[in-house]
Amino acid sequence: MGTWDFVTGNASVNEDNSHGTSCLSTIAANMPGVFMGTAPKTSFYLYRTEDVASEYPVEEQNWIAGMERADSLGVDISSTSLGYFTFDNPVFNYTYANMDGNTTMSAKGADLAAKKGILCVLAAGNEGQSSWHFIITPSDADSVMAVGAVSVAGNVGGFSSYGPSSDGQIKPSVAAVGVSAVVANPTTGQPSFGSGTSYACPNMAGLTTCLWQAFPEVNNMRIISVMQESGTRASNPNDRVGYGIPDMKKAFVKLIKQLYTQQSAVANCGVTLQWMAKTDSVISIVVERKLPAETNYTAINTQTSTGAFQSRNFSFTDDLRNFPTTGVTYRFRMNIAADTSFYLDSMLINFTPRPNLGADKTTAVCNPNTVNLTTQFTTAGLITNWTLGGNPVANPASVSVTGLYQLIAANNSGCADTATVNVTINPKPNLGADLAVAKCTDSTKNLTTLFNTAGLTTAWTLGGNAVANPAAVSAAGTYQLIANNTAGCADTATVTVTNNQQLCPVNPPPVPIPDQITISPNPVKDNLSIKVVRAAASKIGITIHNAAGQIVYNTINQQAAGQTIYSIPMKKISGGVYFVTVRVNDKKEKVKKIMRQ
Repeated sequence: MGTWDFVTGNASVNEDNSHGTSCLSTIAANMPGVFMGTAPKTSFYLYRTEDVASEYPVEEQNWIAGMERADSLGVDISSTSLGYFTFDNPVFNYTYANMDGNTTMSAKGADLAAKKGILCVLAAGNEGQSSWHFIITPSDADSVMAVGAVSVAGNVGGFSSYGPSSDGQIKPSVAAVGVSAVVANPTTGQPSFGSGTSYACPNMAGLTTCLWQAFPEVNNMRIISVMQESGTRASNPNDRVGYGIPDMKKAFVKLIKQLYTQQSAVANCGVTLQWMAKTDSVISIVVERKLPAETNYTAINTQTSTGAFQSRNFSFTDDLRNFPTTGVTYRFRMNIAADTSFYLDSMLINFTPRPNLGADKTTAVCNPNTVNLTTQFTTAGLITNWTLGGNPVANPASVSVTGLYQLIAANNSGCADTATVNVTINPKPNLGADLAVAKCTDSTKNLTTLFNTAGLTTAWTLGGNAVANPAAVSAAGTYQLIANNTAGCADTATVTVTNNQQLCPVNPPPVPIPDQITISPNPVKDNLSIKVVRAAASKIGITIHNAAGQIVYNTINQQAAGQTIYSIPMKKISGGVYFVTVRVNDKKEKVKKIMRQ
């Protein structure tokens, strides 16, 4: 993308020294099957800041100028295979104490570049077997990645400079192949071999570039730290390879996990798992589940993607209705192609399991009693909904209609159970009004004929004691009748029996006159005749209502025992339907519908 020679002040950088060519080849080589660099499709700016003919601090200034220019052009990563500790004029020489990351000109420049966001990858130096022994600047800067050299077998190159920095920083940061590293022959362009942290540095810079390209969401310092966390000596760094040789797959996984987010929501007796992860077309995520009673996880869902590597939102809803206990654990396994599988994270889902209302029920009551549905099942803490025929029940605490009532009871997790109550409202017998009868002192009274008790089970009592023979009672008193139908519904009525000596026959005993009421003729034109026969003197009330319920005739008479005929003139009453009511002793005895012509 551009070149500049900061030593000679021109744009030509090819003719001065082959060292830069060899370093560049470890990143940029693109000879399939022959020699491939670690990031062959990278875009480059090539800068020369080192004057190999001499060694003076001005070269540090050149390097800083190069980094400043790189920053102005938006460069992300720099690979620097040079460093300083002694100069042609000893007055400028550094001491190991100066390798504290904050003293030398180039270390300060490196940290400023890092502060601007550039990821600075630097060779740790080849002084491991020299009298200097230690790392060189600017690899001592505290915000850069200093790279030591190892062989393909992971053995440290004896020439690779020792750490730490003089202020105790772990240096080198990491290590890469720099012992017999494959580099381009500057004459033929074919692969050859070379050794030095100068080649370990660009090897690592290319790998770092690929990793950062996959995760542009993180900054330069996080890329450095994740490379260190993924090193072979991450837990016990030393002064030769620092945190060791980074496992790029492990670093990739760590960043996927860092950017991964997840959440869950329980509703309607289901859990919706939502997560965000970076994936592409060869990455799948398997949802696994383990119930509290289970030892192993079971795969229940697989999520796939299409397209480039980028962040995606995923969602899966699992039905909780059939799980009897809370504490369901889910975990997410990411599969990358066919060679890498790891777990992103897990979730413990707590919820309120589905309630158990128990068996359906059947109940019956006698009208006018009602059924309290709310006491049929234990529903404490539940949201309940009662319906009849699909319609809401207005007052489930008092229902009076026969039918199959359904209950849906849900808990705070939305888990519900259903149950039914088959309600029967049985009719109650209707014995009618209480009665009062009089009899001769020496006679008996048949109570069983006073009420219609067909199909009913009856029980007569007097003063709370059972009546032995209700068909022939002789004692005066108030008799109570309890009549039950086959559904167990009961009605009660009383008969007050009095003894009247006057009702006893004389010699010869009079022929008893049966009580009767006769209304004729019907239809009527002139006079309506009502014959009332009573065995005893009685109060007789006669009322005639028209079809609208209005009284058109009313009379009350005190009738002696025997027969009385009441003649009611109908001529002045207009034609139509009328209702004649006869009351005896204020008790309605007969109602008849008549027609006035």
